[in-house]
Amino acid sequence: MFDDIDEACLQWLAPLGWPVVTEVPADRPPVFVRVMRTGNRRLSVAHRRIQFTIECWNEAGEAAAERMADQVEARLCQWPAVPSGAQGWLSGPYPQRDPDTGCPRYVMTCYAVQRVVVA
Repeated sequence: MFDDIDEACLQWLAPLGWPVVTEVPADRPPVFVRVMRTGNRRLSVAHRRIQFTIECWNEAGEAAAERMADQVEARLCQWPAVPSGAQGWLSGPYPQRDPDTGCPRYVMTCYAVQRVVVA
């Protein structure tokens, strides 16, 4: 059985100080980080690679969203679950305004490798 990697990612990013969520809140705060599991691939009997897409929303503007994304990317690079270098990243941060609200946000996609937990 695998641990809850989604919760582990939320907890890893929480020290940055922004709300970290898995869904856009109905009462959307002006700044938040959204973590979505957008895929996974079994690597072996004991390992799988999870794909996370991370969105950094910031109503203060695109520059503020970019600075936020830089901090999130740096934090994820320190997470032991994310392999170093290109092995850990499908895409670094890039701008992509929310199509519904026009809110500035930066999006990135990383991989996390997970190992089966033996109870």
